[in-house]
Amino acid sequence: MKKGFLYLTCIAALVFSASSVYAQLNVVRIQESKIFDEHLSEVWSYLKSNQSYCDHWTKDWVYPAQKSKLIHSLRGHYSVMMGYQTDEPELQLMMGLTAHFLYNLDDTSYFNVAIAHFKSALSLTIGDGRPMWALAKHYALAGQVIEGWYWIEKARESLGLDDQKEFWNDYAMLAAMANMPVHSIFGMEQHQRIHQKPSYFEEQLGESVKQRVVRVNADSSYLKEQIWFLRRKLNIDEYTCLPLGMRMKLDSSTSVTVYDYDKRQNAVLIEPKAFADSSGRIANMSILMLMRPASEMESLKAYMDKIGEGIKGKKVSFFPCRWGDLMAFEIRDTQTYPELGGGHMWLVGLERAEPSYPGFLFEEPSQPRDIGGALSSEVQYYQPQETIGRFSGKIQYLFLLDTGESIYAPSLEVFTRFLNEQLILE
Repeated sequence: MKKGFLYLTCIAALVFSASSVYAQLNVVRIQESKIFDEHLSEVWSYLKSNQSYCDHWTKDWVYPAQKSKLIHSLRGHYSVMMGYQTDEPELQLMMGLTAHFLYNLDDTSYFNVAIAHFKSALSLTIGDGRPMWALAKHYALAGQVIEGWYWIEKARESLGLDDQKEFWNDYAMLAAMANMPVHSIFGMEQHQRIHQKPSYFEEQLGESVKQRVVRVNADSSYLKEQIWFLRRKLNIDEYTCLPLGMRMKLDSSTSVTVYDYDKRQNAVLIEPKAFADSSGRIANMSILMLMRPASEMESLKAYMDKIGEGIKGKKVSFFPCRWGDLMAFEIRDTQTYPELGGGHMWLVGLERAEPSYPGFLFEEPSQPRDIGGALSSEVQYYQPQETIGRFSGKIQYLFLLDTGESIYAPSLEVFTRFLNEQLILE
């Protein structure tokens, strides 16, 4: 059954109006077709002339063209194309778009027909992103936003520079539909870079998309629930803090204590399962993380010196870590944990500059949130979601491995694996 999406339909109606100048048909290169003749030229002209009526679904028909006549004519043109050889990618794209238009006009039997033609075109064009682009819009405008996003990302990886001229407008639109405002902003800026002017999507909805990224202030205080988000996947707990530009993936057996953000600093304590040392003694290790937004005048060394002040037995050492430039102190203190042969710890520090598109790395597509209030069984109403932003400027991270000598080897293995495999920083 057909689904209408209030927010999605508003986007589609704006982006694919007559001002969009045959954006969907740009995926077809008629000049490369080996079978294009006067009959296919007639089909092409009809699709161009009527695209603005049927390139998106409309709940209430308000156009001067009669819907029933459009359906009848599109079916006739589809039948004409059926009489040609089917191993021609441009023909497959035209047939897919015709089926896509029919689906948008509520002839729902053509939904899978359009998919079949686009995938056929994909099989006939090795590494060509145009069929992927068409699939993305077909799925997304039918309400299957996550599937649409999968194909728009595949298209982004494959499209040539010429095709990207129109692509970024659609990319920004689909990102907004998939609740990915940072990706949408990225798409708008790519269009701006190519054309030296805003895209049609940006002109109509760009500001509302930008407002969906909620600003955070490094000088304010935030409860942990406001800035940290936990998602569980099987036996993995995924902790994400967008303001601090970080994500960590830990075994669900790991104890994690997250503290509130206050006085420009946040802390997280990680306590994996206990180890047994060579004597059979059960002992615990821990990883303490400290994170803070820092001004350009605040150096990482000064931060580490402050945290490490008073710690005995520390020396500057090399620590293997995939995050590039960092500072590391190896710490040995025989008076700490004497029952474990003394303390053997690491204090590792690094900092990350603010990325061009904060949050881009962590955004994932999601179905727009249902807000209820459907007027009929065929219509569902959705609204966009907000996403929390990143603290501006660079962010500094400190990681303290706290363990004893008798369990140092397995502790160091856990610590190294955490930094190199389980931690993601923007």
